[in-house]
Amino acid sequence: ADLRGFAPTDSECFRVEGNLHILTIDGLRDLALLAGLTEVSGRLSIGMNPDLKSLAALGSRRRVDGPLSLFNNPSLASLEGLHNVVHVGGVGVGSNERLTSLEGLQNVVHVGGGVSVSHNERLLDLAGLRNLSTVGWLGVSGNPKLTTLADLKRLSSVADGLGILSNEALVDLDGLQRIT
Repeated sequence: ADLRGFAPTDSECFRVEGNLHILTIDGLRDLALLAGLTEVSGRLSIGMNPDLKSLAALGSRRRVDGPLSLFNNPSLASLEGLHNVVHVGGVGVGSNERLTSLEGLQNVVHVGGGVSVSHNERLLDLAGLRNLSTVGWLGVSGNPKLTTLADLKRLSSVADGLGILSNEALVDLDGLQRIT
């Protein structure tokens, strides 16, 4: 996969107006050519990239005005690289077989839209969402190794709905007590 020509050739920061979709690129192992990306004014979708192993180059990104969607990246084991994101319109993390943690999203506090975490076969916890306090809606489903929601203990407001289902190892709802 070749993203050369998309990003500036030197190390300057840049912003994408509108949506950015990085989809179905065989051989894409990292996003190094997007290292200076600081903001996406629309949706950011990264999905169906069988060889993508790292988001580390996205450490400059601070803001995604639309939803951030990470789906069907079977080699992706970490969300590190998203650690500077503080504003996001929505979050969807689904069907990333090797993903064990949501660390990388720990600086996100408010999400105007929804947060969906689904079908991540090896996801153990939601620690990366530990600072989340308000969301439009929240869905957590089909994560067979997820054992706890305790990392959602700061979540106090879910405006439009909450769905927790088919997480076989989950034994209680501890962590959701503050939701009003």
